[in-house]
Amino acid sequence: MALGAQQSAVVALVVGDALRVVALGVAVGIPVALGSARLLRSQLHGVSPTDPVSIAIGVSVLAVSALLAALVRPVVRRLSRRSWRCARTEREHRTAQAASKARDTR
Repeated sequence: MALGAQQSAVVALVVGDALRVVALGVAVGIPVALGSARLLRSQLHGVSPTDPVSIAIGVSVLAVSALLAALVRPVVRRLSRRSWRCARTEREHRTAQAASKARDTR
């Protein structure tokens, strides 16, 4: 997480990225599913392969699953890092770089 970033901004960034992937999947998946409907017709019993309700339910389930997946692991991991820990790590990294440059110049 960037130093000084609001938690809500981090959550919005992660969820927005996940929903963009879902939108791309829906944009590609629905035409492919409708195009392959004739092949699946013999496998489906009691429902049409182009049934809009079934397609909407499938898309909704996948979108909710993706949203929950985006919220659980990445957001918790990013929000659990504290600013002071990031700042300390950055300071230690700079100190190590300076020591390395000092050794190289000798």
